[in-house]
Amino acid sequence: MSPTIAVFSDLICPWCFVGTLRSDRALDLRARTSLEWLPVRLPGHTHISA
Repeated sequence: MSPTIAVFSDLICPWCFVGTLRSDRALDLRARTSLEWLPVRLPGHTHISA
């Protein structure tokens, strides 16, 4: 059974995106690790207009 890492990431946050890319590259070295992506909304100045 492979270990699972829970990743909490905001889709709008550019730093979350950078972290996602870096973690993907790091985990490519360990093929037996799986990721579970979970959404989180970070407070901030992200406004969505309808």
